[in-house]
Amino acid sequence: MAKICINPNCEREIPSTAVFCSFCGTQQVENENLSEEEKLHKELSETGEMIELLEKSLADAHSQIENGTADEEIQGLKNKLMAEQANQTNLQNQITAKDKEIEQLELLVNKKDKSGGFIIFIILLFLATVILSVVCFSLNNEVNQKQNEQKKVQERLDNLRQTFPLRITRIELANTDNSGKIIDDFGSKLYRSRLMYLNPKIHFDNYLENNKTFNFEIHYVDAWGRMEYNTGSGKIPTSENYISTADASVRLSGWGSNHKGNWKSGAWTVEIWYNDVCLGRRAFTIY
Repeated sequence: MAKICINPNCEREIPSTAVFCSFCGTQQVENENLSEEEKLHKELSETGEMIELLEKSLADAHSQIENGTADEEIQGLKNKLMAEQANQTNLQNQITAKDKEIEQLELLVNKKDKSGGFIIFIILLFLATVILSVVCFSLNNEVNQKQNEQKKVQERLDNLRQTFPLRITRIELANTDNSGKIIDDFGSKLYRSRLMYLNPKIHFDNYLENNKTFNFEIHYVDAWGRMEYNTGSGKIPTSENYISTADASVRLSGWGSNHKGNWKSGAWTVEIWYNDVCLGRRAFTIY
């Protein structure tokens, strides 16, 4: 394929891909958007086409020689052919050099990518280690704090168990004789005319870790705040009871008289004490 030079003073036939006219040097097309390597390849292609044209011209010249045409035109064509061949060799060398530069750049880029990737991996590993260390430290502090709180709660609970081993939830009273035989059952109304021994029964929440014997004090307090006790000995009524960890209620010792009618009518309060601590109380009435 060929085209005509755009120079109106030349208008010679040149390759269709030629950028510059080989006869007048006029630029034919814009080539600014091509890369340097693309320009070299394009120029090499154009040179090849130019060589083909020159070879054709040379063949025509030989034909002209045989026909007796001028030697000067033939020599000029030979010189142009040699120049284009030299130019093609030079372009090929430049392309080879550029290819080597590209290979070296690719190796360098790959090396940097690998090195950069390794550095990024190290940085991420370091950051992950730091974050994990902070999280572990925070969790460890939180665990220690919870353990300390649990220890304090346990100590407080142990102290409460020592002070309040039982939490009385309900107190019932019955009327019995001196042997403990029930006259008026638990929950019945208490009448002075029938009352002999008041016998409490306590229901409780059990916090015991081991079975234990208790020595309870039973305080009977009248409406004026006076406490009943044994007039002969001056002692407060007591009750010794063995309580296991499975027990939820126990009947205490009765206190009163073998004779009916010794209790005063009116409002009363019964209190159950252990180790100087009142575990529970209940108001009741003797009719």
